[in-house]
Amino acid sequence: MRRIIILSGDVHHYSMQGLPELDYSLDYLDVVGRLDIKCTLFLTGRCVAEDRRKAERIVNEYQDFIEIGAHTYNANYLLFGHRIPIDAIADMLREQRLGRCLTSHRIAHAFLYLYFLNDVYKCVKTFASIGVRPISWRGHAYRRRVLLYKLLRKFGFHVVSDVLSETFKPFLDEGLLQVPITLADDRLISTPFEFLVDKPTDFFKLLKNKVAKIVSSKGSACLQLHPLYMKIIGFKRMEELLRIFIENNYEFITMRDLLGHNNEYI
Repeated sequence: MRRIIILSGDVHHYSMQGLPELDYSLDYLDVVGRLDIKCTLFLTGRCVAEDRRKAERIVNEYQDFIEIGAHTYNANYLLFGHRIPIDAIADMLREQRLGRCLTSHRIAHAFLYLYFLNDVYKCVKTFASIGVRPISWRGHAYRRRVLLYKLLRKFGFHVVSDVLSETFKPFLDEGLLQVPITLADDRLISTPFEFLVDKPTDFFKLLKNKVAKIVSSKGSACLQLHPLYMKIIGFKRMEELLRIFIENNYEFITMRDLLGHNNEYI
């Protein structure tokens, strides 16, 4: 059995939080390149639309060791002056306001289908404008969405990474390869961002302990390390975390690399 690490990170558009996450991604990729490893970055479609120049730079300068995946177009939000999460709307339609009846479920289903159809279409079209055809997808909030997965297959996606797990056991999920995330930096504590900003050293120690446990288990893993979070703890510390795996003879691969070789890693 080969021991592997899938290093991944999610990148959001500037208008979502007012933070230049694409800039942080360039520093993130400099670490990856310096260590001669691979990673998968999941970008929102709007991220590409808002800063095409930096997105193209990522594709052109780092293409030898990076896979670009899609992280929805608009982070699963509707924009009507305020950010409204799509899942909250669907839940309201299905259960809270219209009652637990067949009609409300049909309305919610139709609403979600049309939203996801538009979202995936816009993602594929936007990525195509910079010469990228993503086959890996990650949604938001670590939620499986069966209806979405059926659409993703039609648009040529093959991999999703939406669930959390203690063990690295990819599995087929509605015809897609589901790659569980075994270490998610934003799930280490209940309020990760606030804690991270106030105590970056303590947050780094939490991450380092998790990395040590993965190594001691002698298993493979999928890491969710956001470029934003790595910016806050410091990219030298990110490099220190990744060197632990390198020193223990782990192989870094992308989501795409896993296709056709799943049984070699589990």
